[in-house]
Amino acid sequence: MAQKNTVTPEEKQRVAALCLDTFRKLDVPELIPELTITWSNKMTSALGYGGYTPTMAKHGKAPSAATVQFSIPLWLRATEEERDETVVHEICHVVVAYKNGGLQPRSGRRRRPHGAEWKAMMRKAGVEPRRCHNVDNSDLKQKRKKQERVKAWCDCQVHMITKQRAGRMRNGKGYICKKCKGKLSLVPKGSVLGNEPFLAALLAKTL
Repeated sequence: MAQKNTVTPEEKQRVAALCLDTFRKLDVPELIPELTITWSNKMTSALGYGGYTPTMAKHGKAPSAATVQFSIPLWLRATEEERDETVVHEICHVVVAYKNGGLQPRSGRRRRPHGAEWKAMMRKAGVEPRRCHNVDNSDLKQKRKKQERVKAWCDCQVHMITKQRAGRMRNGKGYICKKCKGKLSLVPKGSVLGNEPFLAALLAKTL
């Protein structure tokens, strides 16, 4: 009997066989030796992921690779039909990215991972294209930690910026206020809005 939160070796073999069979159906058998399949306990939103990384071997980096990853928690809740559809879904993402040099095709300025090419691949593989799974993950979603903010000011107002952006500012990167076009400066630590010298300078600039 399978332990909790595990996918059996037999199921993993079945999934691998379906991946390879889908490559053959989509006329890209050359991707078979490049495929890597991984399983994650941390994925709780998507049932799967598929992508393709173009070769970087000539630059001394990793060779090209087709990658698919599946969520263990959601896989255990999905029906066999949902599982099979997910495998084909992600392999189609791999193939579309492969045919586009490692990127999803664009529609205007936006990438369209579930655009016309992906839908055509799904139909070629014999599956009706659907974007999202219906597996209940409401009790698995992890709450995002609220990001700490740092105060910065310009010629017209006080901004709350991320710590990452504040770090870039300390390293010399500049940011401009969209409203007044003034350069942002970090508020000194310990300053209390309303009675610090920098606020007086701010008010003087806006009068």
